[in-house]
Amino acid sequence: MKLPESICGRVTTEQAESLPRLLLALGWEVEQEAQTGDIVCILFAGEKAHEDYALFKALAPFVRKDSFIAMEGEDGCLWRWWFNGRTVREQSGLIIYI
Repeated sequence: MKLPESICGRVTTEQAESLPRLLLALGWEVEQEAQTGDIVCILFAGEKAHEDYALFKALAPFVRKDSFIAMEGEDGCLWRWWFNGRTVREQSGLIIYI
């Protein structure tokens, strides 16, 4: 996997040695499956987002189809990154009450 230049400049070589360490350096905590080491959950724990779309675009071919990461901004704005098994799309969100 080739990381975008905008990501490479924000992490050290040591942080980039493993995906969980890289994600942690970029403000994302991960939960891994004990036996396989697969990442099964990701949670934003940083204070400010970085080049997340560029990161997820690089990771997209390795993410299970129909996975998504839902977000809510400080201003109440909703969006998610949705993975189709090959690429990722950023989608705006809206809550509708019926």
